Amino acid sequence: MKFSTLPLSALLLSISSLANANDNNLGAFLGSDFALSQHKVSASGYEDESDMSESYSVYAGYQFHHNWGAKLSVVNFGSATPIDDYGVKAETEADGNTLTAVWSTSRNEKQWSMYAELGILQWDVTLTVDSPYMDSVSRSDSGTSIIGGLGGSYAMTRHLDITLFALWAATESDLPIDQHTTLDFQYSRYGAGLQYHF
Repeated sequence: MKFSTLPLSALLLSISSLANANDNNLGAFLGSDFALSQHKVSASGYEDESDMSESYSVYAGYQFHHNWGAKLSVVNFGSATPIDDYGVKAETEADGNTLTAVWSTSRNEKQWSMYAELGILQWDVTLTVDSPYMDSVSRSDSGTSIIGGLGGSYAMTRHLDITLFALWAATESDLPIDQHTTLDFQYSRYGAGLQYHF
């Protein structure tokens, strides 16, 4: 009896493609990135002030489903001077750790995939004020807030991606601007990086 090899060949090719997609999409990954970070300072009754700085992060994560993963990051938002008026300078320096859930489209070699992430930012900020009218003052605060972002990655090889992203976080601090008002900080990161899949 003679059997056609076409259906069997097609089935084997389909299984092979699926296995390759699984290998490309699941498992542990490491990454690092460089970004421009916007530091925005706001307070009730005052105009918002902002400045840009260089920023970087390193992270590790695990893709446990074709569309879902988790990522742990160490972020340095850099140092900026959002307030520089009438001889008074206020410099902010911030860093933190993030834990985010990541949703992504399936990863395939030589193709773009898109992702979104949402999670928790544990942040530390230092505010230093220099003025010709008083001694320099430096105060620090820390806390937890929500961070989220959008991005895309291009799989150059089976293991290596180029990533483009934007991230946003807002914090409510206890740092005072006067007796009745405290400062809030918003951070945005826009950058690119490399990501390695094991």
